[in-house]
Amino acid sequence: MKKQIGLIALLMGVVFSVVGCGGDSSDDATVAFRNDSASKTVCAIWDGVNTGALYPGELSASRAANAGTHTIKWTNCSGGDLTTIGWPNLVEGYSYTFPYKD
Repeated sequence: MKKQIGLIALLMGVVFSVVGCGGDSSDDATVAFRNDSASKTVCAIWDGVNTGALYPGELSASRAANAGTHTIKWTNCSGGDLTTIGWPNLVEGYSYTFPYKD
């Protein structure tokens, strides 16, 4: 399962770098979210927007994000915060995967 997830993430990265996301992406970084919980379905709240449910062991698709400071908070999708807000600072051209761990 982990090999399949890794392969999917690699393929998504290749497609993303070849196709791009349209427009000028020169100041973009790439972000993805991973649920390392064995039992919880979690949601990443990225800059105040719910990125969708991630089941245990699931990795989200990569997405472009502007370089600079952002906010991330993990919540239990059925309600309730799991972490306090963090402020990752993204660097142009880099890829990041933000994991949730119990």
